[in-house]
Amino acid sequence: MSAKSKIGPVSRDGERIPEDVRKAYERLAVRLTGSPDLVVRLFDRDVAIVQAKQGGWVDSRKEKEAAGGRALFEVGDPAVFDFKKARLANLCELDPRDTREDLADAYRLPRSSLQENPLIERIVAYKIPVEGEVTGALRERLERRLRRAIKNY
Repeated sequence: MSAKSKIGPVSRDGERIPEDVRKAYERLAVRLTGSPDLVVRLFDRDVAIVQAKQGGWVDSRKEKEAAGGRALFEVGDPAVFDFKKARLANLCELDPRDTREDLADAYRLPRSSLQENPLIERIVAYKIPVEGEVTGALRERLERRLRRAIKNY
């Protein structure tokens, strides 16, 4: 995560998120932080997230688990993780990766991994609609269109 990047919000006010999308976010949160509450906050502004007694973050309404203290997100505020909050919540590495070189160094990637995909520049798509029964006339018209498309490329 770069120092300027942000995570969230996942939904706009009142927008319903499909259940499978919510579950995917929750599984990711459990894998990264051990608790789904941190990600639930991205969907529900009525949840305040506070530090847990066992470490990590929980819904403030879970009194037995909550340690109290200052909330990571207050009720009503949009949940947007900037780098500082994401690092605090263990959603990213401890130091930012602002450039491709930083990323390559951190993950010990070869310099060749920093290059753009050369195939991306060469991909050109044409839509040539074909309707009706394939006859000799349709075949000739289609061949002309294909030759023109290839020539213009």
